[in-house]
Amino acid sequence: MGSGMETTHPTVHEAPYPPEEGATGPLQDTPTPSLPWRQRALYLLRDHWLLWLIILLAFLTRFWRLWEPDQIVFDELHFGGFASRYFTGEYFFDIHPPLGKMLIALAAWIGGFEPGFAFENIGDPYGDTVYLPMRAVPALFGALMVPVAYVLVRQLGAGRPAAYLASAVILLDGALLVESRFILIDSMLLFSGMLSLALFLAMRRKPLGSWRWMGLLLLTGIALGATVSLKWTGLGMFGLVGLAALADLALGLPGFRKLIFRLLAYALFLLLLPGIIYFYLWVLHFELLPKSGPGDAFMTPEFRLSLEGASHQGERELNDVEKVWELNRTMYTANSGIRADHPWQTPWWSWPFRPRGLSFWQETVDDTTSRIYLLGMPYVWWMVILGVLAFLCMMARRIWGWRRLDDDSRRILLVGAFLLVGILANWLPFAPIERPVFVYHYFLPFILSVLLAALAFDRVLVCVGSARRTRVVSAAGVTLMVLGFLLLSPLAYGYGLPSGLSGLIV
Repeated sequence: MGSGMETTHPTVHEAPYPPEEGATGPLQDTPTPSLPWRQRALYLLRDHWLLWLIILLAFLTRFWRLWEPDQIVFDELHFGGFASRYFTGEYFFDIHPPLGKMLIALAAWIGGFEPGFAFENIGDPYGDTVYLPMRAVPALFGALMVPVAYVLVRQLGAGRPAAYLASAVILLDGALLVESRFILIDSMLLFSGMLSLALFLAMRRKPLGSWRWMGLLLLTGIALGATVSLKWTGLGMFGLVGLAALADLALGLPGFRKLIFRLLAYALFLLLLPGIIYFYLWVLHFELLPKSGPGDAFMTPEFRLSLEGASHQGERELNDVEKVWELNRTMYTANSGIRADHPWQTPWWSWPFRPRGLSFWQETVDDTTSRIYLLGMPYVWWMVILGVLAFLCMMARRIWGWRRLDDDSRRILLVGAFLLVGILANWLPFAPIERPVFVYHYFLPFILSVLLAALAFDRVLVCVGSARRTRVVSAAGVTLMVLGFLLLSPLAYGYGLPSGLSGLIV
């Protein structure tokens, strides 16, 4: 078995299953495809039992009490209402692309939703309205974020303890939990963004031009198309994968033909394919909303010519390309024009350091108050920031001795710099925005910060060099997170508390 260090934290060169011939990138966490499927299955069950436990807990925490409260919570008012329009075919206008609302509507259709519920006010009871399937979609994607976080940390080159710890942060953080339990689309955005990066890193481990390489590149393009089709804030993750692709082109295998092949493949699957997905989801959106509706007022007379029952004052009906262009231009104008202050808005610079919460729902009966309150675990968010700062100090110290570093240390520093660029690219664009912004806009940079902090933790474990100390440090960190989760769980699940105690928690 070797030393504890070798078994608990293999380096790139100590990976139990080496990469395929001709592949590049950090270690993978699965047996080679040449093993019989039964041996692969036994390996995954035996050596990854803790990961399976974390995945089980992810589904339990996201789906537990999903039916509570049986009232409209926060922006369910909007996204539930938008999804219901697909049943009536009445055109609506929203400042976000359509994929998230389509997935919610699809789940509602499968679950037997019938149009008629108004989605008028936060706190309105659902009554007999089928709403659980609509909440189940964000809960599903919220649960799947947890194993993807594990895969990402491993693909970035860190050991299992760091990957487990990163997964535990995603699993137990109260803000990510609340965002995943209601009719909202951010959990879908976070999952698809994380998945696109994980797929790209997995693709890099396959031989250039192989079927597995092409298949993973295709899936990466689909995931990127989904990301930008959920929210425009997904463009930050799109750019991060694009940066990785550019680095891959610059540092890839030598040879002009291989460079051209890789360049064309990336252009096709990472640029053209996401654009096609984005465009045709809008075309489907128009097909599902053929009738005049509340969104008419935002559109030009020429656009309204394509809607049944709308006023017909335009000179000519627009084609699909013109309709997509007009709608996206109108979305940008509407986004930029939001100026009204919101009681729960927070400045962009405060998110990592003072993660103020966001009230989703509240009900008081007698002396008992039930609340849904989006709140990250403050000391965990601060620990993540400390991890990022620790990695920056490590980079500053070692970059002067770059020539003396081994290949693994250089790769870790480059990966850390890559993640740092991703954090800034997904966070700093909110600085000049004048419209109200909220802490949930920080989720993508927060997750990237978790990944970077996991790399810093991984380097600490390498320096510690003891399996026993690794277990102690990991157990202490998880214990702190579990205690924080238990403390904040009434705010995630809407448990009724005495009004004074409920006020003390928030």
